[in-house]
Amino acid sequence: MDSLPGIHFQSLVQLVSCAFALYIVGGGFYRLYLSPLARFPGPKLAALTYWFEFYYDLLQGGRYLARIGEMHDKYGPIVRVNPNELHIKDTEFYDQLYRRENKLDKYPGQTKMFGIPNVHFTSESYEVHRLRRLPLAPHFSKKSVAEMSKLIEERLNVLCRRISDCGTNDTPMPLGLGYVALTTDIISSYALADCYHLLEREDLGAEYHQLLVGFVHSVHFIRQFTWLFNFMQSLPDFVVLWLQPSLRLANKIMKKMETDIQSLRQRLETGSQKPEPGIFPGLLESNLPPEDKVADRMSREGMALLVAGSETTAQTLSITTYHIMANSGVLAELRKQLESAIPQADVLPPLAQLEAIPYLHACVQEGLRISYGISGRLMRVSQTPIEYRDWVVPAGVPVGMSTVFMHDDETVFPDHRKFQPERWLEKREDGTRLDKYLTSFGKGDRQCIGMNLAQAELYMTIASMFRQFDLELFETERSTIEYYRDYFNSFPKSDGEGLKVLVNNAQTVFAESPPTSNSQPQPPLFRLDEVRKHGRDAEEKWITKGNKVYNITDWIPGHPGGEVILRAVGGPVDQYWNIFTIHKKQEVYDILDTFYIGDVHPQDLVDGKVPVEQLADPFKNDPKRDERLIVHSARPFNAETPEEALNSFITPDDLFYVRQHMWVPDVHEKTHKLIIELPNGDEKEYSLQDLKDRFKEASIIATLQCSGNRRKHMTDESRSTNGLQWEGGAISNAEWTGVRLRDILKDVGVRIDDLPSDVKHVQFEGAEAYGASIPIEKAVDQFGDVLLAYKMNGQPLAPDHGYPLRLLAPGNVAARSVKWITRVRLSDEESTSQWQRRDYKCFGPNIGSSQADWDSAPAIQETPVQSAITSLRDVTPHSAQDSKLLQVYGLEEDSIAVEGYSYAGGGRKIIRVDVSADDGRTWHQAELLPDKSKGAKAWAWTRWRWVLPRQQAGRCFVVKAVDEAYNTQPGEYEPNYNFRGNLTSSWHRVGYRTKTG
Repeated sequence: MDSLPGIHFQSLVQLVSCAFALYIVGGGFYRLYLSPLARFPGPKLAALTYWFEFYYDLLQGGRYLARIGEMHDKYGPIVRVNPNELHIKDTEFYDQLYRRENKLDKYPGQTKMFGIPNVHFTSESYEVHRLRRLPLAPHFSKKSVAEMSKLIEERLNVLCRRISDCGTNDTPMPLGLGYVALTTDIISSYALADCYHLLEREDLGAEYHQLLVGFVHSVHFIRQFTWLFNFMQSLPDFVVLWLQPSLRLANKIMKKMETDIQSLRQRLETGSQKPEPGIFPGLLESNLPPEDKVADRMSREGMALLVAGSETTAQTLSITTYHIMANSGVLAELRKQLESAIPQADVLPPLAQLEAIPYLHACVQEGLRISYGISGRLMRVSQTPIEYRDWVVPAGVPVGMSTVFMHDDETVFPDHRKFQPERWLEKREDGTRLDKYLTSFGKGDRQCIGMNLAQAELYMTIASMFRQFDLELFETERSTIEYYRDYFNSFPKSDGEGLKVLVNNAQTVFAESPPTSNSQPQPPLFRLDEVRKHGRDAEEKWITKGNKVYNITDWIPGHPGGEVILRAVGGPVDQYWNIFTIHKKQEVYDILDTFYIGDVHPQDLVDGKVPVEQLADPFKNDPKRDERLIVHSARPFNAETPEEALNSFITPDDLFYVRQHMWVPDVHEKTHKLIIELPNGDEKEYSLQDLKDRFKEASIIATLQCSGNRRKHMTDESRSTNGLQWEGGAISNAEWTGVRLRDILKDVGVRIDDLPSDVKHVQFEGAEAYGASIPIEKAVDQFGDVLLAYKMNGQPLAPDHGYPLRLLAPGNVAARSVKWITRVRLSDEESTSQWQRRDYKCFGPNIGSSQADWDSAPAIQETPVQSAITSLRDVTPHSAQDSKLLQVYGLEEDSIAVEGYSYAGGGRKIIRVDVSADDGRTWHQAELLPDKSKGAKAWAWTRWRWVLPRQQAGRCFVVKAVDEAYNTQPGEYEPNYNFRGNLTSSWHRVGYRTKTG
């Protein structure tokens, strides 16, 4: 059959060919002229097609990075390297691009090149990566690595025996291969609890080395032909192994890991055997979702750790060893310092002491610099535009930088091809630390998780090699080991045998069974000056607690209190630690312990403690308070309004209840700034004077009520609750003056009448790091009266109440009215602070604190109807003042005046207050006092009064209010019990002792 109905076959071929040609031409035209990247410089061929990259990486063998360097030389610091990606070469921009605060995603086009999907390293999403990294991080902390130094030393001793044997037999030692065996043995023992014992094999596990090299060499092929790789992955194992026999070992490793994980899972589920500590038990018992705990994914996580923890470190060891041996002056100085610091050649001191040997430290740093570690470009995707010089990288566009260009920058590392440890011992003229530009392990939230382990291997191995042995290079030239090809890891020009050495003194150095000590290894010691270097602006952030030092870098993104912890970094956390009761839980101490890295040096201690002057007082700016306030805690200060002020419609400033979660920050009206941040990352800044000059002033009278108001009533009438035990005075009323948030959002370009779909919440941040949010609908509602307030009762805000600027969200729980506000952020999610995501929520009466699923409960916004009795006093006609009150109610005998407040959230008006003098058996309606309020809705409380003859009074007065939606208060506490004691609104009961009772 040579034709189809109505169409000749030849015509169909022509039609398809034309369509395909049009697709190719159209696609090329778009890439060159219409793409968002069309305006960025670079070769047209690179912008047009991926075949340009294919040529250099596959046909030329990992040489595209070198070609990118040539592009930068021609086109400048930012270039387009393929149709979708940009690359930047600028050492000063590295920290800005990869800083943790950017929360960058990984580029799918790069993660797929490793062929190990869904592991922490290849997780594309920032949030997913963070979730998967968090349970892994403690196993690779400084503390954990220090505890495992004996494992490293045991494997290192085996390597040293192999070297000694080569010296005895007068045969060359393939030290490069020995380093691969060493690092593979360590990571398999450390991460997989299954040492491969390559060092004991005669060929030093050459098959494993070839597997690792083959894996790394395949990355560019997988990147360019992902579809083919995925097709092969879908084939049965026997077919894949028949096509690619070299994968037999990898398949064997993966199958064994899957079996081990399944066995471990069964032991955990049945409780038949308590598992040993390790990475896989930790992952299975972590908060990872069930789909992340399946054996297939976890075995891939294990393979990723195996690959990442072996070849790269071994390559750095080879290059560092070569350069030390090739430079006689470097070798002599290193040996001199090692001999002084290590009296017995075959007994290493603790890791911390090795790291403190100046020239060894310098050699390790220089080795990391000149070997690069990860050479490939680290592509990241930002959800907001990235500004670089005069360029703006659009959101969603992959952009990256490369360690090779960082470490080769002549302006930072003069004579960069020379191995020069001295550069790490010299002070730079501009005062910056040289390690700022050392990026072997990357930076930011994606920094290499195994960095501490790799550094321990480097220090211990280099120290052992040059303290124990007199080594001589054998058939090893610089070109056989130095970087020439980029396979994401750096590789030399040819795949030879790598570093080989001759051993000249084996008979005098190494003991078969090196002496061991029964004493525990001493923890690393750090001077306080070193701790201070790891403050807010440092890549790694340290704190001290007591006399211990912790590297909390990996914990900051997961800290429930948000970035408030940054106030303590670089110094003691003690003064901040005691502010929050959650810190007193053992589980919190256990979390902190995973980040322990050492102790404060004894020379910095006074009477065994960190000096008092080192302990910052966060409360030093707190103001003096009125003594009439009823204080519940002094630090942070929390106090409720006394009864005398609860009976006034407007609460005096100095008697307004105070709720502080932390301290009063040191802020000033003239320097205070408010930043509005849009979803695309754009920001606009206002001074307080800008707000006053540019926007119409508005005033409302509004009540603020703590969500824990009357918590003690729930505790007394039901069960114990967590939190400050407020009576009925965590509520006050004031006139607030400021500008409408709605008007400011309009000024920054928000279409408040046609809200963008990606804006669901408005987040607020205070100067002391408190954070909260409200729904966008509340923020822009013309009847919502949300203010940025700068006055309270006609005067500038008091320090305790947000001076110089605070948010006022009337009708919402007071926790959303952020004080000392510095930033307003429009977002698709609510604030991530603990005060939004945890503290201010309610659960059922059957749920305890250990059972609470915080994510399942919405954050409290509007509050339920509330009322309380604030005054219960005898009145008599014999008093002139009382007689006037009695006349109003038509009474002539001794009576009782009952007064109080009522309030409903959401601006709902109170329409009735019911009171009872006999514990709710009979009811009467109280008088609603005619106080004049301001605002679009009923934002202020409603005061009420009831006067009755004393003879009608029983032993218990009760009050309940009803709002305009006919919501009313529940009678009992237990049905509405929640362990946080939030939103206590049951009938308020006050006992009364009658004359005869």
